[in-house]
Amino acid sequence: MDTSNLKQFRILYNRLDEIVSEKTGFPEKGAFRQKLQKFFKKYPSFDSLKSEILQVHDLRNLLIHEEKYMNTIAVPTNAFLERVEQIIDLIQNPQTAKDIASANVFGCDLNDNILGIIKVMAEKVYSQVPVFENKETHEGFIGVFSESCITNLIGTQRSLVREDYCIKKEAKIKDVLDLVKEPITDAWTFVPEDLDVYKVQQMFHIISFDLKNKNRPRLGVLFVTKTGDASEKITGIITAWDLSKINQP
Repeated sequence: MDTSNLKQFRILYNRLDEIVSEKTGFPEKGAFRQKLQKFFKKYPSFDSLKSEILQVHDLRNLLIHEEKYMNTIAVPTNAFLERVEQIIDLIQNPQTAKDIASANVFGCDLNDNILGIIKVMAEKVYSQVPVFENKETHEGFIGVFSESCITNLIGTQRSLVREDYCIKKEAKIKDVLDLVKEPITDAWTFVPEDLDVYKVQQMFHIISFDLKNKNRPRLGVLFVTKTGDASEKITGIITAWDLSKINQP
């Protein structure tokens, strides 16, 4: 009988056990099911893999009993081994923030005309536009001009609005600096390029749906920089729309 698949399965199972232990900080010699409970609690985005990983564990237990009684009841197929490898890769090498971020960063500076920025937002379907000291290099982050800034501007900044409630042509971003610097309904934060996408996904879910703190602005955008420092050049932008780029387990 060809035992190569059995040997490969044992190797893959041990690797899966090591990775789950690393991700949870659980001792490798600990009970696998207990590790999994901690793993899925810490990484709920992998919940769809739970039944498959448990099948892997059950097969491993079956094979141990086979060895004890010198019988061969089951042999993992090539397709099953390939799927186990895929699961290991998904857990060990998840996509990063850089992988799903929109790299074409459109920004503005304090001297830009508000109506011009709104036109671009409408054409490109942008809801958030970062404001920089230098929009060409994307350096010197100041804040965000968003859709909520527009509605707040029309409702409160009467000196910048005509009688028909249209924004005046001469209005500039610097005229609404207070609105740009502080999030009204859409918050933002900075993340490093290598942050895994499942943590990104959790950030949008937790901050956007925090029922205990209804006064806190929802998360509207993540700005991606090399290390997550706000003083660094922004290399990408992530909104809730970009979450669809995440590879599904």
